[in-house]
Parts: sequence; C-alpha cells; structure tokens
Amino acid sequence: MNSTQEIIAAADGSALGNPGPAGWAWYIDDDHWASGGWAHGTNNMGELKAVLDLFEATASRPEAKLRVYCDSQYVINSLTKWMPGWKKKGWKKSDGKPVLNRDLLEALDQALTGRDYEFIWVKGHAGHELNEKADSLANGAARAYQEGREPAHGPGFGASAEPAAAAVEPVAVEAPIVNAPAAEPALLDAALPEVALSEPAPSESSADAHLPVQEFTAAEIENAQRGVESLRLSGLLRPASAVNAPDPEAVRTRKEQLALAAERAAERDAKALALQQETAQQASTAAQAEEEDDLTGLEEFAGLDPNDVDPAELLGETEEHAEEQTVEPAVEPAAAPAQTVESAQVEAPVEEAPASAPARTAPAAPAPNPAVLNPEEASAAEQLLESRGSAMEAAQLESMLHERLVWVTATGKSVSRSSVLQYRERAFTQQGAPLKQGVQVLDSSSVLVMAAVATARGRVSRSSIWHYDAERGLWRLRFRQETPAS
Repeated sequence: MNSTQEIIAAADGSALGNPGPAGWAWYIDDDHWASGGWAHGTNNMGELKAVLDLFEATASRPEAKLRVYCDSQYVINSLTKWMPGWKKKGWKKSDGKPVLNRDLLEALDQALTGRDYEFIWVKGHAGHELNEKADSLANGAARAYQEGREPAHGPGFGASAEPAAAAVEPVAVEAPIVNAPAAEPALLDAALPEVALSEPAPSESSADAHLPVQEFTAAEIENAQRGVESLRLSGLLRPASAVNAPDPEAVRTRKEQLALAAERAAERDAKALALQQETAQQASTAAQAEEEDDLTGLEEFAGLDPNDVDPAELLGETEEHAEEQTVEPAVEPAAAPAQTVESAQVEAPVEEAPASAPARTAPAAPAPNPAVLNPEEASAAEQLLESRGSAMEAAQLESMLHERLVWVTATGKSVSRSSVLQYRERAFTQQGAPLKQGVQVLDSSSVLVMAAVATARGRVSRSSIWHYDAERGLWRLRFRQETPAS
C-alpha cells in the first residue's frame, strides 16, 4: 500500500449461541487481516470489536480514507446516527435504559475522531468477497474458543501495527545479527524497523539498550536467538518481502480486483433492492385489490353509522333483489297477480303451468316455509360457530360462512370473509354462554339472532343474520354486526 490510497476492508462478528463463544475479524487482503474473540460474548460485541480493532490497527495511516463494509445495521446506525444522542443522555437510550456495549462504543467514539471513513452496508452471506472472508475468520475465532484453543490472530495491518514485534527487547535484535548468516540482518531490519529507529522510552533498562554484544553472556545471547526464532515461527517476524512495499503492478491489479468486487457487490445490492421494492409493490397492489374487493357493494353506506343501516339493505336482499333471484312462474306475466318476495318463494314452485306453455327447466329447491322454519336451528348454528369456530376444520368453517358475508366489528370496521377465515382466533373470542339472547324470523330463509356476550375484548351486543341454504341443507352466517355494550 502507498501512503495516499484508500483502505478498503470488511469487518464482521460471530457468536455461537448468541451469547456464547464469540469472535471478530476484519479483512483487507491475505497479508492484512486480524481476528480474535472471547469465550463468552454476543454477536453485536463481535461486530463492534471488529470495527474498533480495524480503526486502531490503521491509526498510523490517518491520511488514508477507510472504507468499511459491514453487514450489521446495528453497528452502522450506532456509529453514524445514535451515538451523539446517547452521549448527550449520558449513554442512555430513549427509554432511559443504559446503552449496551458502552465500553466498546466509547472506544470507537475516540478511535473515529479525526479519521476519514465511510461505512457501507452489505447483505451477509450474499457472496461479497471481503464480507465472506471477514465472516469466515470471525466464525473461525468463535469456534476456536468453543473448542478451548487460541484462534489465529492474523498478521494485522503491517509491521508498524504489530505490538509483539515492537515489544521485543533491543538485546534480542542485536545479538543474533552478529552470528546470523548474511541474509539474516536484512530480515531483522525489515521486520523490526521501529526498534532500530525509535528512541527508547526512559527507564532503568534504557541505559543498557545499546551495549556492545561482548557485554552479554553466552546464555543471554542464546536466549535472544531463541526469542527471534520463536517470533519467526509464530509468523510475527516475516521476511523483508512481506513488509516492503509490494510491486506497483501487483498493487494496481489488486486495486482493480477490489474495485471490481465492490462494483459487483453494488450491482447485486441494487438488484436485490429493486426486487424487494417490486415484491413490496406487488404485495401492496394485491392487498389493495383484496381490500377493494372486500368493500365492493358497500360504497353507498360509507360514512353511515352501522346501527342506522338496515341489514336487509346492506345485504342487497331487498324485495327487488329477491324477485330477480326467484324463478319466474310459467304463466304469462300479464295474468300473474302481484306477489311479495315471500309468497313468490313459497308458491312459485307448486304452481302448475298451463298446458299451452312450453316446457321449462325445473326451478331450484325452495327455501323453507316461514311457517315451518325453525329459528332455534339458527341459534344452535350461532352457538356452534362461537364455541368451536377458532378450532374447527377449515372446510367446516367455510361451509358456515356465506360467500357474501359482511362482518362489522365493534370498532365499526368492515372485514371480509377471507379475513375471518385467516384470523379465526381473533374473530371468535366469545367467553361462556350469551348473557341474553333472542331470535326473530326475518323472511322465508333468514333468521336474526341477537345476543349480549362477553368477549376477550369486552362485552358487546351482537346481531347475526343466518341464511338457510336449501340446496345444501344448512345454516350459513350472512351478516354480523357487533357494538360495544353500554
């Protein structure tokens, strides 16, 4: 990396069980990454720690813009939207409760100060190259703690960011230089530049920091050589080629690869967003169409008090509508006397056509005669629906609800038959037997059942119109209206 290019990285966290063994990781490329974790932590802790360690590791490059890909909205919103408000409220949320992970957030607040950075949200496990790498490393760290072993910590951001290399005593650096092969000094100089160039902090040992090698005993020199070898084997002491600036062509190729990966990720995100918006639009259109279908035929009653609407008119079962549904008798219209809906439904099937009249298809089975219509059957159907409606088989429930069912709730809202079927547990909440109940025959096929009942949402007065389906031989709920009991 040169001193002016931006730093592009991904940060991620992982927790097995959440909370449980947890890990964190950030990844730039195979030579610049880090990971760690805890034996017990949460996913959000891992997400925050990954970003914090990335900012701390790159603190030596404040002039370079840091572009961070995260799949955690919690992290992005915490650092870019919520943190200023939390700080003003003494690190408390709007509900007055303490902010979680305050220690990590306070450290991040300090680490972000003075830095040029940008957070970019990416969908997790969606094929984003950097995010997938960071996720794999974080998960690997969590599994390492789960299995009781130390995770791979990674090379970090570079030699200047490797605390283990900076902490090596000067003795351990100079001693092996004398006895090492010709290639060894270059290795050590490249791996530990800060030791050779920076001034030691004042301490009791600073006076001995540059003693001649002859002042050390053979045992001390041997210990120093072992320390250097241990650093080399652990990966903290790397060859000069690993820390020197890479080949410019390799840098250019890597930048192109990262730019292409970012471009492809942006395209995938844009397609996913477009698909999500299209799906939401389709769902909204379908819901609107269903709502319009549910309210079809009720437009003329808009704004009216449900108590002022005649149920027969609301159901569209006026005399004119009933006459349209009744099979015409086989006599000439001029000779037929005017009939009411009730008489037409009862008498038409038994009236014989004159001999001169052409043969006609037999009419449908008539509704029961009001004289023999048993309103108690409608009352029994009401009781069955209320006691078992929320648990009965779907087919049985559908058979008891008329296709043109109109249901007005206690709040004055009209709901559809499909909504009643879908949310049956909320529709049938009667508690115990009705406090009082009455029945009234409305016409040749309809009975009004009135009741005062206690429900899960309070006491209501209920009016239900049950229609007898002669063809099926069963009672079906055609209209229901509930009003809060006074």
